[in-house]
Amino acid sequence: MRARLLVIVLFLVGLLAVGLGVPLALADASSRQLRFFTEQLTDTIFYASLAERPITEADTTGLEAELARYDSVYGVAVLVLDRDRRLVASSRRPPPELDAAGRERVELALANRSSEGYPLFLPWDDRPLVLAEPVLVDTEIRGVTVTVSPTAALRANELGVWSVVAAAGLLALVLGVLVALPIVRWILRPVRRLDEGTGRVAAAVLAGAEPAPVADGSGPPELRRLSVSFDRMAATVTQAYAAQRASSRTRATSCATRSPPCGCGCPTSTGTSTRPPPRTTPPRWRRPSGSRRCSTGCSRWPAPSARPRRSSPTSTRR
Repeated sequence: MRARLLVIVLFLVGLLAVGLGVPLALADASSRQLRFFTEQLTDTIFYASLAERPITEADTTGLEAELARYDSVYGVAVLVLDRDRRLVASSRRPPPELDAAGRERVELALANRSSEGYPLFLPWDDRPLVLAEPVLVDTEIRGVTVTVSPTAALRANELGVWSVVAAAGLLALVLGVLVALPIVRWILRPVRRLDEGTGRVAAAVLAGAEPAPVADGSGPPELRRLSVSFDRMAATVTQAYAAQRASSRTRATSCATRSPPCGCGCPTSTGTSTRPPPRTTPPRWRRPSGSRRCSTGCSRWPAPSARPRRSSPTSTRR
């Protein structure tokens, strides 16, 4: 039973740890990703505005130097495309290839729509964060600025948060076991003593001795009252059995000492019967109406004594 109670306690503690830790880790990861997305979107909008004049004047020398410096510091690749999706400037050579999701964001930017947020990046999701913003010249779309941001640092931070949550859950389980062990032992102590006391009471009753008490004042109040009731029941059963044995012994002793063996089968102090062995031929006698009963007072009649057989007239004449 101790193992079952510990399993129940661990299950409840595990549910509590999961119910508190998982939402906390998800909220932290979402907050970090939103902050990262906002920073990269701000940089993308800045370089989209910075690319207006180079695209209009067709001189991207200074723009490429600025993009290369930004890439060397933050490790984020920046691409500038014209309205025909041709590369105008890049922060690195060769420029990174865009996947299907990146090309879709480029099309949305050419339609003068801002990039939307990504779903939550999980620790094993190695996709980059691709953002695209239109380059507007007098409200006319002249190109697109694209940033390709690696998410390794974001996923590493998220993995660290999940590790802390998992360690906190394991610590909660260990503390739950350490706290639950003495409580479970305190609850089950009366139950164990009742289980052990059952065998001791049976042996004590058969031996005619007083059984050892089961109640020791430990455990919950309900189990303490149950132990006290069990001790009372054991004492009552022991006294009743001892009284019955004493009564049987008294009757046997009285039957054996009040008169000699009467031959009617009354038990003696040794527990044996004094009835003679059965005769093969039934005796020829009748119970006289005035005959007395057994001297011990039992309801049986004494055994017939042997009577001399009378001689027949024929044998007398002879």
